[in-house]
Amino acid sequence: MLDSGCRTWGVVIQWARTACETEQGIPFDRAQWNPWYRLCIMVDEETLQSVLDIPPEDVDSYNSTGFVILIDGTWQPYLLSEEDLEGYISPPPENDFEPVQGCTLEDVGWMKVHCHRAQIVASAHICDGGDWEREYSRPPEIGFF
Repeated sequence: MLDSGCRTWGVVIQWARTACETEQGIPFDRAQWNPWYRLCIMVDEETLQSVLDIPPEDVDSYNSTGFVILIDGTWQPYLLSEEDLEGYISPPPENDFEPVQGCTLEDVGWMKVHCHRAQIVASAHICDGGDWEREYSRPPEIGFF
């Protein structure tokens, strides 16, 4: 079952799927591999505070505390079919994870990434679904070290 935490991110992901067509007239299936529409950087109160807390002497250098949220616009929840679920006596693998904003899936569709690497590194390293899987760090971990 898809819980409310996963559905909340679905609203942001829906924007990514429609923005390319409304802004550029390009259908999502043609634009989804373009980082402009594939990836979205989000800043909320927690991420803003993490950046503001960077000591002034570390602003222009590498730091390990400031982060933003990188959203995968192509994310779709990986859910087991009813047939797959019948084979499990214990909780299925999709429910073995601590909830992240209510979502217990392994890939929650977003990750925290170091703020100084969020744009260029993300665009250069995440070109397709396999790249997202390779680079993905499940929150609360911060990716792109």
